[in-house]
Amino acid sequence: MGAAPEKIGAGSLICCEGEVLLLQRRSKHNDHTWGLPGGNADPGEELWATAVREAAEEMGGMPPQHTLRGKLLVVRGKRDEKHYTVFVLEVPKAVR
Repeated sequence: MGAAPEKIGAGSLICCEGEVLLLQRRSKHNDHTWGLPGGNADPGEELWATAVREAAEEMGGMPPQHTLRGKLLVVRGKRDEKHYTVFVLEVPKAVR
C-alpha cells in the first residue's frame, strides 16, 4: 500500500440471523442510496470510536447487546487513498 491514506473512516456491518442492517442515505451526494452506518474519522479519533459516534448520529446508538465478530479494511480510490474499516457485529434476535 505505501503512503498514508488521505481519508479514513469506519462503519458497522450489523448482522442478525443472516440479515444485515442497511440505512437509506439522505444526502446531497448519495441521496436514496443504501449503505452501512458509518463515516469519516475525526482527526486523531480511534476507528472504533468513529463507528460508535457514527452509529449514534445515524441510528441513535449501537445496539445495546452486540458481539464484535471481526473487522475488515476496505481500500478505495484511484490511488488507494481512502481507507474504511468495517466492524462486523452480531446482535441477538431479541434486540431487533
